[in-house]
Amino acid sequence: MSFHESTDRCRDTSLPLNDVRGIDRALANIYALLGPETTLISVPSGKTVSDDSVRSTTLVESLKPGPQSELRKSNVAVQCGQQSRGLYGIRFNRQADHEAFLETNPALRNTLAIEREGAVAIFIRIPEPMPPSFGTASGGWFGEGAIISVFNREDPTAIKILSPQPPVELPFAQISWSADLVLGFRRFMAEVKYGAPFLQDKKSNWNLNPMFWAEWFSTASGIAFQPHAQEFLVRGQDGSCRTASDVAVERALLEFITNYRGNAPAESVSESTLKKCLQALKVIAADPHEHATGAEHLERFLTETVEPCDGHDLTSEELHSRYRTWSKTTKIIPLAGRQFFTTLAGCVARVFGAGKNHCTPRDGTERRGYAGLQFKEAPLVQDAKDA
Repeated sequence: MSFHESTDRCRDTSLPLNDVRGIDRALANIYALLGPETTLISVPSGKTVSDDSVRSTTLVESLKPGPQSELRKSNVAVQCGQQSRGLYGIRFNRQADHEAFLETNPALRNTLAIEREGAVAIFIRIPEPMPPSFGTASGGWFGEGAIISVFNREDPTAIKILSPQPPVELPFAQISWSADLVLGFRRFMAEVKYGAPFLQDKKSNWNLNPMFWAEWFSTASGIAFQPHAQEFLVRGQDGSCRTASDVAVERALLEFITNYRGNAPAESVSESTLKKCLQALKVIAADPHEHATGAEHLERFLTETVEPCDGHDLTSEELHSRYRTWSKTTKIIPLAGRQFFTTLAGCVARVFGAGKNHCTPRDGTERRGYAGLQFKEAPLVQDAKDA
C-alpha cells in the first residue's frame, strides 16, 4: 500500500488547505496520516532528498500557495524535527532489527511505518528537541532537519506503507532505545559539550579532540576513574567492578576511536594525542559525586546497615565486607580498600559518635573495630570476603 492507495481521507477537514478536494489523493493522505502540522517538501523529478536543490524550510513557508502547488506535481518528502511538531524517524536495514525494536517498544507497533528498497522507517513524535541525523550499524536516526522521501509520483509503489497509522507520540524517556542509537545520542552530547571529534591545527593537520573522545568513550563504556586510588574501574554486566590499568584502558580507547573515527585520516590518531585522551578521560570519568562524596556514600552505608547497640561491636574487616556487598546491590562504585579504612573512622564518628576500639575480640584474637555497633539485619546476599 502506498500513500496514493491508502484510505481516502480527502474529506478530512483538519488538512491545512481551505479546499481539501482540490488536493490530489496522495497529498491528502500524507497530510491525513502525518498531521496538518507537518512540513512537506517537494522533491523535483530525478532528484533525491540529498540534492542541493532540496532544502529545509518552515511549516509556515511550506503551506504557502507556491510550495503547495509544487507538492502537487513533484515527489514528496517530510522534514523531521520541531518544524513538524517533533516528528522523527528511525531506519532499520533489516526486518530482524525492526522487530527487535518493536519487541521492546510494543506501543510503537501502531505507529506509521514505511518501506523502501528493503529498509523500514518508523515515525515517532517526541516532544523534546532531538539530535540531528546519524547512521548506525542497523540503520540510522532521522533527526532534527532530516528530510525523508514518503511519496514518489513516478513510481507510487516504490515507497510502501506498512502501518497506516498516525505517528505515535511518546516522551524520550518512555522509549527503549537500542544500544547503537544510544551511542549516537551520546556522541551528539559529547560534541555539544566539547566540539567536533577532530580539530585542525595551525598547519591544517587533523588531530583528535581529546575532550570529545574522553567524554564519548566514558559515557559509552561506563568506565570510571578514582583519583584517590589512581585507577580505572570497569563495571560488569552483573554490577561487579574490576580495576583496569592505564595500558588496558588506552588500548580500549584506541579501539573505540578506530571503530568510530569515520573518514578522519589514520595519522590523526597519534600516540601523543592518544595519551592526551587518556589524561582527559581521567578528568571526565572521575565521577565528581563519587570522588567528592565518597565519604557521604560511606556514611549512607553506615546509616542504612548499622545501628548502635550496647555490648556489641564490629571489626573494620566486617564493615568492609558488608560495605562491598552493599555497594554491589546499590550499584555504587566502592571506595578502594585503603581509602575505605582511612575514611571509615571519621564517618563512624560523625554518624554514631563512636571511636575506634583496637581491642575488638574475634576468633581468639583482637582486631581493630568499633564498640557499641551491630548490623541491622543480614544482607540479601552473602558478604564479600576480604582478600
